[in-house]
Amino acid sequence: MESNQKSGDGLTGTQKEVSLRALIQRTGYQLLQENGQRRYGGPPPGWEGPPPERGSEIFVGKLPRDLFEDELVPLCEKFGKIYEVRMMMDFNGNNRGYAFVTFTTKNEAKTAMKQLNNYEIRNGRLLGVCASVDNCRLFVGGIPKSKKREEILMEMKKVTDGVLEVIVYPSAADKTKNRGFAFVEYDSHRAAAMARRKLLPGRIQLWGHAIAVDWAEPEVEVDEDTMATVKILYVRNLMLATTEETIEKEFNSIKPGAVERVKKIRDYAFVHFTQREDAISAMDAVNGKLVEKGRDDHRHLAVRLATFFPSLMSEENLRSHRIRFITSSKHRCVDSIVAFQEGLLNLWKVTEVGPSHEINDELMRFFDQCKKFVDDVENNKTALKEVHLFKASAEMKIVQMKMADQLQVPYNHITPDLVEAAFFLCSYEFAIKSLNSPWCNLFHETDAQVLEYKNDLKQYWKRGYGHDINRKSSCTLFHDLFNRLDKVAHEIRFGHVSEAVTIQVGHAETLLPLLALMGFFRDETPLTADNFDLQHGRTFRTSRIVPYAANLVFVLYDCSEGLRLQFLLNETPLKFPDINHQAPLYSTVRETYRELLHGCNFEKECEPSRPNRNCEL
Repeated sequence: MESNQKSGDGLTGTQKEVSLRALIQRTGYQLLQENGQRRYGGPPPGWEGPPPERGSEIFVGKLPRDLFEDELVPLCEKFGKIYEVRMMMDFNGNNRGYAFVTFTTKNEAKTAMKQLNNYEIRNGRLLGVCASVDNCRLFVGGIPKSKKREEILMEMKKVTDGVLEVIVYPSAADKTKNRGFAFVEYDSHRAAAMARRKLLPGRIQLWGHAIAVDWAEPEVEVDEDTMATVKILYVRNLMLATTEETIEKEFNSIKPGAVERVKKIRDYAFVHFTQREDAISAMDAVNGKLVEKGRDDHRHLAVRLATFFPSLMSEENLRSHRIRFITSSKHRCVDSIVAFQEGLLNLWKVTEVGPSHEINDELMRFFDQCKKFVDDVENNKTALKEVHLFKASAEMKIVQMKMADQLQVPYNHITPDLVEAAFFLCSYEFAIKSLNSPWCNLFHETDAQVLEYKNDLKQYWKRGYGHDINRKSSCTLFHDLFNRLDKVAHEIRFGHVSEAVTIQVGHAETLLPLLALMGFFRDETPLTADNFDLQHGRTFRTSRIVPYAANLVFVLYDCSEGLRLQFLLNETPLKFPDINHQAPLYSTVRETYRELLHGCNFEKECEPSRPNRNCEL
């Protein structure tokens, strides 16, 4: 049996064969034809990591039927690097009038879409270009109203492949019945397209009923151009007693007269500005300031530590300036260290000594100074590929579907980012405001486990063990810690310690790399996108390691058998890795970290990666 459906590269004997072969020779891309389409690239030569993010593909319509990749590719290359071109082909070797072009970034796709829409490709022939939606969801109507979600799911899995989930809405009149339709989510656009083709009216019936099938409404994309004109700030975590007048006064203190009006609703408000530039300046100035609950946490922490270690955190040491305070320059860190000092001053009723501190970003924000970390992790889109893969995983999709079902909204309105935002609000209000937040009602315990793992995955690859430079970027802080301990150990021999306590305030991003460098919370199996089920017993849990007001304490004791070092995380004693003692000899700790103490050179570790250059002689 013969078929006129070409396979292989699909070029032999085709129109413009010579031009097409010249194109692939110039670019190194592959050109293959299968299933009614010709695919150029996907991925391009040398591509590593996951495919481009959602929104990187455009639809190019109104193509002349005799136009092919040799004309389309050079045109699109002007606006960015092409990941893939899929040109739809008919049985006569012509295109079907449209193609899909995927760029390596969303911004490149956006630029191409603007420049190419209504572009005159040939005399009198204007292209029609718009965003392409990778839809994985079908609308299925004509379902018997008596059918339960589980029955519909089972039936759809019988007749189509790749089914992930089914969303069914209850009837308003009778909650025991459905509304006569369902949304079926598939694991890929291809699976959804094949299912749609199979379920077209007249081809198949469900439970003896004719059904209607179509693509579900695509996910709503935020118009960035519209967002760029917004002059309103959303401010949350306000006290119920905070008035609109107080909010207006606070924001006008940044630039007098900048605020047009304020509308407050319970614990959040909308601040309207006359100019967008003023709104951006205000956001930069105020965003990240510590809320009152956070200040209270640090005041109470100071009192607890003074109670635990009265000979160190003492009024005498404070008055004689033997307690040193160091912080990063960020609002919340400065607010935290001031609140900590207030806790001590109020405890001892000290009025003649005011809060004072040093700002040292090189020490407390070392990651900003580490060029290799910035290049290889912070600004590298592939560094968090495991996180991106997990966001598109079946586990996350199920959480999205359940949340959409709870809210009774279309599934495509619930993105992974919206799910994470709702979960953050739930955890924030529970931790900061001690509220049984309504946001928490959207999640089951299993959903929380998925979202917790997603956050741990991000921190693992961005601040923890995922990349070697993450932990080695903290060499500066590691050496500073042991230099201070060494100095105290030396001064103890002479009976006077010049600096009894050093309080350093940084970020979760400061603590996690240091803990990883020192070997704490290292799991035998790395955290990846595909081993969620194997990681229920993991020790790397950021919610426990770096909760709000997380703290790390090293205490040096002068004992009869020698100096001993105790390590506490969040006021709980922990053993050093590979040392089976709660407070080992300081010399033992130094020996354990001997290689790091004699190495771990910040300048050397943070040198930017050199690009590979293939040289021919």
